[in-house]
Formats: sequence, C-alpha cells, structure tokens
Amino acid sequence: MKTVLLMRHAEAADAVNGMRDFERPLTAAGCTMAAGTAAVLQQSQLKPGLTICSSACRTTQTAQILQQQLAPEAQLMACEELYNAGAERYSRHISAHRDDSCSTLLFVGHNPGLAMLLCYWARRIISVPPCTMGVFDFATDEWSQIAHVERSLRFLIRNGSRESAA
Repeated sequence: MKTVLLMRHAEAADAVNGMRDFERPLTAAGCTMAAGTAAVLQQSQLKPGLTICSSACRTTQTAQILQQQLAPEAQLMACEELYNAGAERYSRHISAHRDDSCSTLLFVGHNPGLAMLLCYWARRIISVPPCTMGVFDFATDEWSQIAHVERSLRFLIRNGSRESAA
C-alpha cells in the first residue's frame, strides 16, 4: 500500500512592495497552522519517507515545518515546475516517483490544482482552505501504478482538526 499526504500550503502573507507571488512567505498564523497540522498527523503515526513541494516560499516553508515535526531525517525535494501546477501535473509527478521502498509521500502544493486533485481522488467536492491535508491510501506497492488502482481517502485535516473521510 502507498499513502499520499496531499496538502495545500498554510496561510501566506500578501505580496507587498513589488514582491512576486512566488516569494510570499507564511504568516505567523500560517506557521502555527502548519505546526498544528503536523501535531494532528503525528497522532496517526504516519511519517513521510519523502516530502515533495513546489519551490515557492510558502510551500517550502510549510513542508519544512511538517517535515521537522514528522520525519526530520526524510529528504525534502522542492520542484519549480510544481508552482501553480494543475491537478494533472501533480498526479504525474507523484506517479513518477521511483523509490518503491518509500511507502508515504508528503506532497505540498497550491490551489487550484491541488484542490482539484484532492477532490478528484476523494470523488467529491471538498473545501480546501490553507493547510488542508487529505490522507489517501492506494492499493499498490508501486508508485507508477497509483493512477490505475483503487484509492481511498483515509481522513482529512482541516482547520486544525482531523475529519473522517465520510
């Protein structure tokens, strides 16, 4: 079984003084939100073997906060091509992971693409505010097969609370 922790970045600051969207950092509240999500996730005993995120400042910061609390020894991979990517690109990037010894990936990205993928995988419309995470299980031992096998939403973490998949 493979597990994907699919997460929207935490709350980011508004762009100021000519700052590019890509450079927007997390707010203090966003840092607290990310740490709270990590604390909720720790209760489930899930530890990512690899963290993948967009290379934008806010996604990288979110990923670092979660990784530090959950699996500081795991590798973090920031990918520029995931900045504001669509659902299809996110899905392809996850499927392209080749280390099948890794059973759990933490994936941090942006809306609307991330929300579209989360809703598609969950087979329903879900509100995806900042710092929302969907935990998905896939009935396979190979990352390359996740697009072709049964998947299930185990639970959501939203607004600092764990929610059932139902």
